[in-house]
Amino acid sequence: MSVDRSENNSVYQTFKDRKIGLALSGGGHRAAVFHLGVLSYLAENGLLENVKRLSTVSGGSVVMALIYRLNAYNFPDSRTYLENILPHVRPYFTEHSLQGSALLNMLKKLTFINRHSMLSYTLRENWKIDVNMQDIAEHPVWSINTTVLETGKSWRIEKQKMGSYGLGYVTYPEMDLADAIAASAGFPIGIGPLKLKTRKYDFFPKSMPEQKSLLLYDGGLYDNLGIEVLIKKNFTKFAKGIDFAMLSDASKPLETESVRYWSRVGRIIDVSTEQIRSLKVRLFHKFLHENKGDCMHIRIGTEYASLEQDAHSAKSVATNLKKMSQADFESLQANGYTTAMKMFDRYLTEI
Repeated sequence: MSVDRSENNSVYQTFKDRKIGLALSGGGHRAAVFHLGVLSYLAENGLLENVKRLSTVSGGSVVMALIYRLNAYNFPDSRTYLENILPHVRPYFTEHSLQGSALLNMLKKLTFINRHSMLSYTLRENWKIDVNMQDIAEHPVWSINTTVLETGKSWRIEKQKMGSYGLGYVTYPEMDLADAIAASAGFPIGIGPLKLKTRKYDFFPKSMPEQKSLLLYDGGLYDNLGIEVLIKKNFTKFAKGIDFAMLSDASKPLETESVRYWSRVGRIIDVSTEQIRSLKVRLFHKFLHENKGDCMHIRIGTEYASLEQDAHSAKSVATNLKKMSQADFESLQANGYTTAMKMFDRYLTEI
């Protein structure tokens, strides 16, 4: 793979002056590897330099943290991504299990109380993600999405600001990156929440309730797509600093299946999450139609004849942080790359 910024590259020529906001959805390691393929296509066309805002949820947060770690905690340019990052990411998903390692660490430490801390501990120990939010690059602005259990609202963690509407904000928060990522991926039952001790921070405005802590869960409970960071005012205008919104959506489709007694709680969560996702997608597509030429939805498993097998394999990968097979890794990455290519081709044809 190489970067093509030639006059013959219609993708680069069309987008070279656009300010891109990029949302990477949740979906565990399935989402993480799909996003790697989408990023590969953007990099080949010299567009990573145009990303001005990043919004990530769960698996999207996990893979972006890894990319930052492999690039000295800077967002990579296109050439760096293709030459120095992409060739080195496969073993993190095919040779190691974040979920299994976190469970092993719980057994070693004889604790089942704070499962969230075991995931953040595993990210530090296994993936060497051991810096503070203040150690990552200033640009692009990266929003790590979580959900406040007490209010049901989104809680965003950025280098520049952390907080939630109605509760207040902290400027330049001191928080471990691993804790932020583990909170974004802290799905109920499996991992659990981050217990944020609010009295450590100076919030503004002074609207924080008189309580010692908040529970931060997976961002997918509120918005598994992360697009509210990019499109503001009830989906009527772009966030400051961008003029194009791109959604890489690796959410697992909800399929018909028999539900056994012990799996009912998980199924109820899946149904609720799918309804939230569907609502956000409808709002995003409404905005897309009203702002033709300014948005793109890259959806996992999109059925094109040329990638039907990869599409089927990609959609079938479970939502978890377990080790995946080489075949699943290749199918997911190929599906992300090819689906992005097809969506860009369609975009250029329509405009």
